[in-house]
Amino acid sequence: MSTSVYQAQTLGDLADVAGSLASSLCGKIVYLSGDVGAGKTTFVSALAPHLGYFGSVSSPTFTLINEYYPSTSLSTLPMLPIYHGDFYRLHDVQQLDNIGFWDLVDNRATILVEWSESVSLSSLLPPDCTITFTRLPGRIDLPDKGLSLSNVAGSGDLGCYLEVVFHHESSV
Repeated sequence: MSTSVYQAQTLGDLADVAGSLASSLCGKIVYLSGDVGAGKTTFVSALAPHLGYFGSVSSPTFTLINEYYPSTSLSTLPMLPIYHGDFYRLHDVQQLDNIGFWDLVDNRATILVEWSESVSLSSLLPPDCTITFTRLPGRIDLPDKGLSLSNVAGSGDLGCYLEVVFHHESSV
């Protein structure tokens, strides 16, 4: 297991962190943990272009899973689908069957899950990586809906720590 800690004061900082982690996260199962508004969806928005997806990224709070398909790759990373889940409103593992989650897991993809703990997902599907977001004091909240790095005015204040834990040494 290896752990790294990053601090992102601005959206630009977050994009830099996402870029530095992209090759390690591509094709992995990643759990995103943190309070509401801590930066989880904002991180996915910052990561997506590094994985070849340049469209808008939005919170899957109500859709439960958003699917993004890369259209181009600016790197040597494979162009894999990105599945972004938010399980905040789910309360038992049976609901994962109902939304087709296990079908997505069977595909080769980058899977990013917010609120995995609400259905105790780690006991059934251990993550390759867990990223925990902690808000810095005085940090502003950014809206999740329709957020992309290109539609936030200026560079924006972000203010969060990211603790990145890779659970398998080969993931680093």
